Amino acid sequence: MKSQWLASLISASLVSLLSGVNLAESQETQETKFICGAWRETPMTVAQTPRGNIPIVYWVSDWVNDSSSDLTPQRRCETVSENFQQAYDRGELQYITTGVKNGQNIVCVAQEENGPCVSQLFTLKPGSDPTESVKQLMNIGDNYASDSGGPLYQSSGAKRLYINFEDFLNQAKQPEP
Repeated sequence: MKSQWLASLISASLVSLLSGVNLAESQETQETKFICGAWRETPMTVAQTPRGNIPIVYWVSDWVNDSSSDLTPQRRCETVSENFQQAYDRGELQYITTGVKNGQNIVCVAQEENGPCVSQLFTLKPGSDPTESVKQLMNIGDNYASDSGGPLYQSSGAKRLYINFEDFLNQAKQPEP
């Protein structure tokens, strides 16, 4: 009698343990991952989500601060994809916005609407309009604002773009093959 009870207890424990492993694996596969991929031979930062692969930034320019640098579109893609992943893993990637660092326009993340930059994703080309650059890089237009309620604009001074990143991932179009 005791051996049957012990066998039932062990079986129940194993089932519970194995279902916990499957649950952990299932939750892990639901996480968003950022990689450097390609679309029609153009490097792009991609969010791998439960919904599918969502392009974030298309890297077409070979602009760099230093002409002797090896920072090609492919290398920028790899570096920025890592920056997205780190910001996501730290829970900072709530909004994508712009800022200024060392006198240069940057794309960064904020944890709240109208919040300050908490992590830099990448530097923009000197002289470029930050809002327009982000719209072009992320392949969004003014219709994104009217369709989704975002991007959001900071109301003080010059307009500052705030893109709710979760909304962006849920509404962004996937590239056609």
